[in-house]
Amino acid sequence: MVDNSQSRSSNQGVSTHQEGVGARHRDSLMPAGGGGYLDNCKKIENRDLGKIDPRLQELKSMRIPSVWLRVAEVNGVDYFLSTWSILSADSSVADNNDRVYVPRISSYIRFQRNRLISTLDDAGHCADHIRGELLVKSGIDMAVVEIKRIIKKQRKKKCCEAE
Repeated sequence: MVDNSQSRSSNQGVSTHQEGVGARHRDSLMPAGGGGYLDNCKKIENRDLGKIDPRLQELKSMRIPSVWLRVAEVNGVDYFLSTWSILSADSSVADNNDRVYVPRISSYIRFQRNRLISTLDDAGHCADHIRGELLVKSGIDMAVVEIKRIIKKQRKKKCCEAE
């Protein structure tokens, strides 16, 4: 008589018992739609498959500025078109010639730098320590005098907000 409870690691070989994850479903019918849950995944853009999206060529033939073509290439045409649509619909971001103002990334980096300085100042660190933290965490080398000027400005701003 065969022992159906043998395990794969036993000296007797592979188990022939009908227990486990696959065995308990052997009499079940497969769903007609194949489960359906995989059909709700977002469609992968052609760029993810190594193919160039044909809409990029359309954008090139429209002669849009090369910077916007790079945005479309890097982020995907769908993202670019939705961003373009939002910017086109909002008259507050465009001038009289329908040009959109895009702030330089340096303004965001400066904002984050000043925020870090303020946070370290609030924690009681001196300007010399803050200088070292900026260098280590952000690669920013600033003079202590400049850090003190930013701290003074931030403290004044906080004081005015508290009133």
